[in-house]
Amino acid sequence: MPDAGLLAAASVYAWLGARVFRAPDDHEAALRQVLDMVASIEGTRQPLVSRRGLA
Repeated sequence: MPDAGLLAAASVYAWLGARVFRAPDDHEAALRQVLDMVASIEGTRQPLVSRRGLA
């Protein structure tokens, strides 16, 4: 189970412009997902799934 504090800190650092991240091997997939989400929110990467018209 990934550490929520590590992922939260990584998202803030990514938003502020950090480019290099180190994490334990078992947190790697979750960290990649967080970094992809930050990039999508910033607009530097297309989202994997687009959903429109949700009410």
